[in-house]
This record gives sequence, C-alpha cells and structure tokens, in this order.
Amino acid sequence: MCVVSRRITCSLPILLPFVCVFNGICKTAPLHTCAAFLSPKRTPHVLSFSSSSPSKRKKRELSDSNKMKGRSRLPAAERETETETAPMELKRTLESPSEAELVVKKSKFIARAESVASEKAALEFLENVSDLKASHNCWAFRGPDMNSYRFSDDGEPGGTAGRPILAAIDGEKLHNVVVVVTRYFGGIKLGTGGLVRAYGDAARACLKGASTEEIRPCVRVSISAPAALAGQVRNSIEVARSRSLFFPLRVCDETWEADGTSVVLSVELEEGGVEGFRALMQKLETQNCSVVVQVESEPG
Repeated sequence: MCVVSRRITCSLPILLPFVCVFNGICKTAPLHTCAAFLSPKRTPHVLSFSSSSPSKRKKRELSDSNKMKGRSRLPAAERETETETAPMELKRTLESPSEAELVVKKSKFIARAESVASEKAALEFLENVSDLKASHNCWAFRGPDMNSYRFSDDGEPGGTAGRPILAAIDGEKLHNVVVVVTRYFGGIKLGTGGLVRAYGDAARACLKGASTEEIRPCVRVSISAPAALAGQVRNSIEVARSRSLFFPLRVCDETWEADGTSVVLSVELEEGGVEGFRALMQKLETQNCSVVVQVESEPG
C-alpha cells in the first residue's frame, strides 16, 4: 500500500494538468480521480486528446495520401469521356502483292498474298495462283472486320493449314488480305505440329517484309463515254494510277453498248477523290462528245 501511494504522489505533479484538461476542469482534481486514471485496468488510448472520430481521421488520411501521390480524382463521366476520345487504330492492308518460299524437310511451301476488296476477289486470286499439280493449295482471307474471314485446309489435316495462315494475317494486323500457300510434297511427312508451323511460317514470311498502307473508304463510279473517247478515258485512268492519284483507282468492269457506239466503265477510287476524278474526265470532252461520271455505291 505504501509503494502504490508513493508512485501516485510522485507522478501527480506531472499527470494532474492532463487529467484536469481531459475532464474539462480548470481546478485541481482530487486524488481519487488521478488514481482512477492511473489504474492498470484503464487502456492507454483513454488519454487520447484527439477531437476527431476514427472515421473522420481515416477519411482525412486517405485524402492526404491521394494528394501526396498526385492522383486526380475525376468524376466517372469525365473518365468515360477520356476513354471515348482515344484515337482509333487505323486498319491497314498490303500495298502490293507479296511472295515467299519456304522448304521444310524437302517439302516446298510457296506463299502468295494480295490485298482484296471482297471475298469474291479473294476467290478469284485463289483461282489465279493455285497450282493443280501441287499437293495442296491452302488459303485464308481476312476481310474488313474480325467477323469477316474464310480459310481452307485443302486436304491437309483439319486445323493444320488454313487456321495458321489466318493467324499469320491477324498477327500482322492486316485486313482485306488473302494468302495462298501452295505445298509441293517432298516425300517426308511433317506431322500435325510440323504442318501448323510450316504453313504459319510460310504465311508470316510472305507478310513480314511486305509494304502496307492505310485502308481508306472507297466508292465505285460509272463512266459513260462515246466510243471515240474510250481510249483516252482508259489512258487517263492508267496515267492517274501510275501517279498514285485517286487511290486505289482500278477498273472493275467494262460494258459496251450493243451497237458499239459507247462504253460504260465501272471504276473504284477513294471517296474524297470523286470530284477531282470527275474534273479529270471532263477535260477529255469535246464539243460533240461528253463523259458522264456517276457514283454507283456508298463508301465502303
């Protein structure tokens, strides 16, 4: 008992002001009040003098942490706007036809690729480059979007040729492209994995070093011209094409009237070049002969 009293008496001058402030009292606190606060049953946090609640302190700490890290707490609407205004990736295609050759265990793989505007054009390319004497003519086509595609294994085990070729096209992020890989069997079987690698590698080798260009919206126009100006119209188109004007600028169809007096050409060119192309054709007109240019289809 004496020991406890001595400890209380020694600590009293130091602890009394704090005890008084905690109880909101400006006068000297009685001894039993000080003893109560010095009891070992009291937890240390009882003498905390913070006027803020734990929830408010937590909010303030989080706020200070965000300020220190330099984070901008943008509203959800502003964050969505920033996402929507992000630049869109432009689609690309081959600028010119490409070809590559690969030999795997005496089997020769020849890959040929070209930019095409449609699936129909891809099938026409397949027909032109396929070799009927070869063991297989496997191919794949990727259109303007990820839902537009076709491929064929042409007799190879399922999934060993067409899909690897399509994967090579997608790996280069190309659109409106067809790749045909012709295989000449060398006498040694490659197995499923070997075929997948061989066809995929041949297609990648064909596309890897090929030059590409941005895909631009195109329209198709019809040119009606008298027979006397037909040669000049075709010549003007070839000259403009050689100068890379009105890209892609190609003649898709040519139809003559039954009596041979006039011709109608169907031409594809970039959307923004219609007026310039019309002006070019009108320069060929004479007093008695006119050239009419009309838009057939919407941009695509």
